[in-house]
Amino acid sequence: MGKTGVSYHAVKLRKLGYITYCKPFFRGQRSTSNRIVYDPSLKLEESIRARLTTRQQIQLGEAEERMKQEHTQAKSGPNMADDLDLSKLRADFQCLTADFFSRAKGAGWWISPDIEDRAAIMLANQAVELLREPHSDETEAA
Repeated sequence: MGKTGVSYHAVKLRKLGYITYCKPFFRGQRSTSNRIVYDPSLKLEESIRARLTTRQQIQLGEAEERMKQEHTQAKSGPNMADDLDLSKLRADFQCLTADFFSRAKGAGWWISPDIEDRAAIMLANQAVELLREPHSDETEAA
């Protein structure tokens, strides 16, 4: 098979989703990296996420969570009193988390300052998500 035939079939496989472009494997790589997808049910998004660093995955997850919260808030309408209470609870939890990390550092543990800040925010958001509104429809139905 000639060069043209190989190129034709490579393009065909790419269109069918069996070959995808991915980021370079090492710094300074000039050629395009291809990834062969053996499982056609695997989505392109999942293969892209698999190539992200842990930091990039955390940032992406936080951005998706913010978008989900904004969508939920836009759907339910503004509820300023509940939002104010939740933001106060979130701030209190961030203070507790920062205090925990400070005590852990004092005991000899190490954590990067930027990870410490992001972790405090992420943990506070997760804690607030676990809470339910005091007078929601779920409480009345139960």
